[in-house]
Amino acid sequence: MLSDRLHPAKAIIIVLIPFIVTMAVIPFSVGLPLIAFLLLLSIWSALSWTVTPVQNSLIIKTSPETAETLISTNSGMAHAGIALGTYIGGMVIDQSSIINTGWVGSILILLGLVTAIYAINVKEKTVQAVAREIEV
Repeated sequence: MLSDRLHPAKAIIIVLIPFIVTMAVIPFSVGLPLIAFLLLLSIWSALSWTVTPVQNSLIIKTSPETAETLISTNSGMAHAGIALGTYIGGMVIDQSSIINTGWVGSILILLGLVTAIYAINVKEKTVQAVAREIEV
C-alpha cells in the first residue's frame, strides 16, 4: 500500500492530486473513443476508492490511541461529504449541465486537499511543540 511505503500524509497528497486532475479531465473526455473514456473513468474510480484507506492510515499513524473513534468519525464525515457532493452535483445539473459536474467535483476535491494539508501541518506543529516541551 502506498501509505505503507510513504508517510500517509504524503500518500494522501499523492492520491488527491491525480484524483483532482482526472475529475477535471472528465468533461473533456466525452468526445474520446469509448475505450479511452472507460480507461479514464477506471483511473478516476480507483483513485476515489484509494482515498479512504490512505486517510485511515494517516489517522492510525498520527493518533493511534484514538484511531478507532477517529476512523469512525472520519467515515461518518465522508458519508456526509458524499451526500453534500451529491446535492451540489444535482444543483449543478439543474442549474447548468451535467458536463460541469467534473469541474465542480474538482473544486470540492481541491478543498479537501487544502483541508488535508492544513490538518497535517497543524498536527505536525502540535507534535513538534509537545516534543520541545518534553525536551525542556
